[in-house]
Amino acid sequence: MKKLFFSTLLFLFAYNAVAQTDSLTPSIKIGYIDIDSILDISPEKSKIEKQIQTATAEYEKEFKRMQQEYNKKIKDYLKNNNEMLDAIKKARQAEITEAEKRLATYKIQYKEQIKHEQDSLMKELERNISLIINQIAQEQNITVVLDKKHTHYLAPNCIDLFPFVEKKLLKK
Repeated sequence: MKKLFFSTLLFLFAYNAVAQTDSLTPSIKIGYIDIDSILDISPEKSKIEKQIQTATAEYEKEFKRMQQEYNKKIKDYLKNNNEMLDAIKKARQAEITEAEKRLATYKIQYKEQIKHEQDSLMKELERNISLIINQIAQEQNITVVLDKKHTHYLAPNCIDLFPFVEKKLLKK
């Protein structure tokens, strides 16, 4: 009888300990968001795209001007090379070669500058969206937020944050 009493008592203590640890374990709420969809609806993204298009147009305008200058030098050289002294020919050839190098360098630099500008603006937008997501996650008591694009499985009880983020993003 003592054995049964002690085993029952031990069972009750063990059961009580397990019950208490379960109540101490916080519940985990998981939310998810499709960042690409949020970026697509963001008014800031269209502003960034317009800004990049304007900058690209300016760079291309300058590139065309430089190309016209280069083409003029070639045309002038071809037209007058038979009448030029050798020293003048070499100087003009050097000018043309230098203009070719400037064109190539300028094109590389302006494309890098556009890419850098676009990356910088998009990182700022993504940072702002991340702040909104963090705020919503705190408001909704969400423990973890996943990007839908990189998630293999989402249980039905996961919370889609898209409507919340959309509301805050378009409210600005």
